[in-house]
Amino acid sequence: MLKFNIFVVAIVCLLSFSCSQVDCTVPQRLDIYDRWENKYTLESEVNNLAALDADNRITKICSTGTWILYEDSDYNTRNPDGANFWLYGNSECVDLPYAFQERASSLRFAGDRNDWQANSINLYSHQNFIGEQELLTDDTPTIQLNDKVNSIIVSGCKSWTLYADANFNDGQGCLCVGPSDESSCLPGLYTSATSLAGMGESVSSLRLGCYCDKEASPEKNNRKSHSEL
Repeated sequence: MLKFNIFVVAIVCLLSFSCSQVDCTVPQRLDIYDRWENKYTLESEVNNLAALDADNRITKICSTGTWILYEDSDYNTRNPDGANFWLYGNSECVDLPYAFQERASSLRFAGDRNDWQANSINLYSHQNFIGEQELLTDDTPTIQLNDKVNSIIVSGCKSWTLYADANFNDGQGCLCVGPSDESSCLPGLYTSATSLAGMGESVSSLRLGCYCDKEASPEKNNRKSHSEL
């Protein structure tokens, strides 16, 4: 279903002769449901679902984009070992795993808000996309999460180069990370320092594109949805 939806978007653009004549981007959106089928449609992060009267109530979600749900408020920042769940796709719907039913307290998306498959990279201070977050869409000579990155989500069709030094200096090491599928621009998930092949807590700068001989593939469990309980 995911590939079909992407194909439909491409056909719309072709029939309109060019993407400049029609909006080919797909914004991030998440529909969440509780056990009574009450529905909430979200287009931005929510650091505390209690504000929507939806804390510890979500049982099902439909994702357009890449979304992460967290057991605690503020994206498990105060509890890096807390449970979370993530899902990506175009109108991809799932019931939350039994162990995560009615446990979500915060949520956020990864990638560009206005186009979930635009080229970008999300950096996180803890594994499993927990804690502080930094979103980058272009070459960055010094990142805010300098030497703090422990997980990454790559969005779009292109790879990125991570450097251990500032200003794209590869003297202390570099690594290319990329999407899980370049042809359909599906996100690449790197959930831990281990998946970053020694670059965990060592990243200082990034460039869009692969300029390093060393590459790390997204994890083999890079499914449309996954939970860490």
